[in-house]
Amino acid sequence: MNGLLAINLLTAACFFSTVDRANAKAVAAYMAELAQDLQAQGYSRVTLFLDRNPTHLQAMQAEYEQLTAPLVLRMRFVHFAPYSPALNLVEYGIHWLRQTYLHQADCGQSLLEVRERLEASVGRGIFNTEQITNILVHIERLIEDKQTAKLSP
Repeated sequence: MNGLLAINLLTAACFFSTVDRANAKAVAAYMAELAQDLQAQGYSRVTLFLDRNPTHLQAMQAEYEQLTAPLVLRMRFVHFAPYSPALNLVEYGIHWLRQTYLHQADCGQSLLEVRERLEASVGRGIFNTEQITNILVHIERLIEDKQTAKLSP
């Protein structure tokens, strides 16, 4: 799979639930902690695909560079093109949750009941490792197809 690494999305969700606001500094701190963990696991290079959320732009990357200066691991940030949900793993999770819990849902449910069901599902993990790997392979093929299409006459 060309070295794609699936990060546990629940870990990120747990981290950001501990901060008041996911600003550039908080995101950079999380990325720096992730980089330290990956370096400890033996990685030396990581490519991280990000959406165009403002907390993922230059301020976060500058803060990240300062926090990780002593590390050997180098993380490359690649931003998705605008409106490219098919390339974002999180969008597949959101789609699954919407189809599983909200599509044709009982209209008699309270919002609290829906929230509790969603939280319980996310707490168990939305996808297993094999499913995440399959989605990442699918995304990788989409990227390759787009690159091939750009090279075609």
